[in-house]
Amino acid sequence: MPSPSEIQDKRIFFLDLDGVLRVGKEETKLIGGKKLISKLGSTGRDFRILSNTTTATAEDLSIGLEPIGLEIPPEKILTASHLTAKYLKDNFGPSSCYLIGEEPFAEELRSFGHEVFDLNASLEPERQLHASNEGKSFVVVGLDRNLNFRELNHAMVRVRDLGARIIASHVARTYYDSEGPTISVGPIVTALEYATKKKMLASVGKPSRLMFEIALDDCCRTAKDALMVGDQLEVDIAGANSLGIYSVLVLTGVDKRESIGPEAPEPSCIVNNVDELAEFL
Repeated sequence: MPSPSEIQDKRIFFLDLDGVLRVGKEETKLIGGKKLISKLGSTGRDFRILSNTTTATAEDLSIGLEPIGLEIPPEKILTASHLTAKYLKDNFGPSSCYLIGEEPFAEELRSFGHEVFDLNASLEPERQLHASNEGKSFVVVGLDRNLNFRELNHAMVRVRDLGARIIASHVARTYYDSEGPTISVGPIVTALEYATKKKMLASVGKPSRLMFEIALDDCCRTAKDALMVGDQLEVDIAGANSLGIYSVLVLTGVDKRESIGPEAPEPSCIVNNVDELAEFL
């Protein structure tokens, strides 16, 4: 049962997208959030969407949420693809990126000055330039729903033999789609690590602390001011718990009550639908 006093103390609400507010990337349906977002505004609180999505920009998501009644401006949406592009720019400058991902992710990378190369391109010219390029290129991993064997194999060769390093947009195993839990980015990252015997350099999205730290900084808030609502224990709840953020598991997505066990991250509370939280504000 949620603690009314603890929830009332929170000034910034972080909300996951898939499995919490909506279901379906193509044919989107509303799960909840209208009542809560309205109550947050009327009580002087703020919110941000923290999404691991890499298949749409914040602008795309904002537009896509309008038909289901959610009016959320792009500046309140933080995506893993945007933050990954920013992370690369901040830490390595404009970089050479071999992307496992879809066009919106490529757009984000280019907007930060990175070059995006085709994974299907011939490997031979790169083999000849290997010595001069080592450590200057990255295999950036997002969700690619059309990923094929050749692309995955070329990514493996670039990491194993040609000096590229793995940057993961996130490492979630699944996300919640219209057909239920669906394979996500984490298994692709694990396949590359296993094949190359090399670990990823960084993971940016949830459950990484990095996404939460950027979000807190964006709102000029501290962890004690924040509350995170998500549908995955290993992703949303684990990430929030790592910073001491009050965590709420919502049962409309991937994980259910029976998912909670002795080794699973423990949420601060559980609700059936995100809009139930409006009752405590």
